[in-house]
Amino acid sequence: MTTNQVKDDHRLQRVSCKKEQQILQRNNSDLPKELINGLQPKCEFPRSLIPQEIFCSQCKGNPLLSEPILITSRSKILTFTGVVEGISTSYKVCINCRMMFRYQEFTDGIHNCNDHLLISLHLCMILRNAIQNHTAVSRVLSLLEATENTKFPSHDTVLHAYIHFEALTNHDYMYSCINCGYYPKMVIMDLHKKEVFSVPFSEIKSPPDGFEVHTNIVFFWEVVTQEMVGWGFLQSGRNNPFVVPPSYDCWAPWIGVNTRKSEMVLNTEFAKIQKTKPCDMLDLHINEERLGDELFKMKKHFPNVSIYDFARGLATHTNLRDPETSPFNPHEGRLAEPSAENIQLAKDSKFTVNLPWLKVKQVQKDPTCHPLTGFSEHYVLYDRFHECNTRDPKDVLRRVDLVPELSGCSGQQTRGRTRQETRERPAPRKGRSADDLIERVCNAKPTRI
Repeated sequence: MTTNQVKDDHRLQRVSCKKEQQILQRNNSDLPKELINGLQPKCEFPRSLIPQEIFCSQCKGNPLLSEPILITSRSKILTFTGVVEGISTSYKVCINCRMMFRYQEFTDGIHNCNDHLLISLHLCMILRNAIQNHTAVSRVLSLLEATENTKFPSHDTVLHAYIHFEALTNHDYMYSCINCGYYPKMVIMDLHKKEVFSVPFSEIKSPPDGFEVHTNIVFFWEVVTQEMVGWGFLQSGRNNPFVVPPSYDCWAPWIGVNTRKSEMVLNTEFAKIQKTKPCDMLDLHINEERLGDELFKMKKHFPNVSIYDFARGLATHTNLRDPETSPFNPHEGRLAEPSAENIQLAKDSKFTVNLPWLKVKQVQKDPTCHPLTGFSEHYVLYDRFHECNTRDPKDVLRRVDLVPELSGCSGQQTRGRTRQETRERPAPRKGRSADDLIERVCNAKPTRI
């Protein structure tokens, strides 16, 4: 399927209403990243917010816009130190095409969400930094309300305003691992059970017959961004015309431009709800969210070692999806041939497998090898806390401790799980020192958004 075919797909059609399209295009230019670097809090804001445009930039001849038309004089600006009330907002209208131009002047240090609720750019940056440091927006707002003795709008409303700001910000998405760059040679994966949609299964339709499994990742997320931006133009009770409903045949992950193979990515979520192939090796449910092998098919370089809580299921599921190449090989991602002798030696802790290329890059012999290791072998192993859950005796050859080069990895997992258990363990009511309280606060488990 070509890019143009994907864009013409009825499932990803942008709203055809010319008026609403022009509103997005004219009133919402991306916020430059340079504008928010070194941003300082402002103590005073304009009391009357009027768009600076004088002429219509879209109409032929650039006709004059109307005089400012008042929307409300009861708008609010949310700041780090409280809520500024009694702000008036206005808009202008083109006398030719009748399009509205609303206030959105980033140089004033304000982000206009919906003409009634505005948020300072300084507070937006605080919320962004909080999220990047594993602190939920609701917790930050609760802290500000308690500190400033004031009441913010509902936390969901503020979250929408912040997301609206991010949707209008120019992001470069150049993040990567500081050690491995864009192509890690080893990944440790876990299931994010909380990062799911709260949508009844019956409301998600099955894909149509002949569904093409390719989706344009850039185009899809542009449409999702339009939905977020559309929040700012909705009157009370009005449905968002840009909404992108979750569906099996209309979704795409986000993979960075330097990590993905191309803008066209695979979407095989629908295959998890179908029993596509019987296999005596499977004792798993294909419809579980944890089997996220699609990411591997869309990355430029497949990690040599994947550590997961359901290693056998991931290996089987991935190889079934791509039987021609079988991404996890040799030995279906095990560290050795599952012979009776190898299995017994591994059980007796008398078996090791050296992977020296994890430490020192080898001379590249295969053009498809990983750029950091020089090898094209791909193993999937159990993490230390789930390796005993499997009933298949062959899975003993998926243990991390069989690889001397991964000894530090197992220790890191142990420390991480210990910290998690410490956070979840109730503290005694009496006899706690100041250091105990500080440790408990610092290790508090954040609420996911």
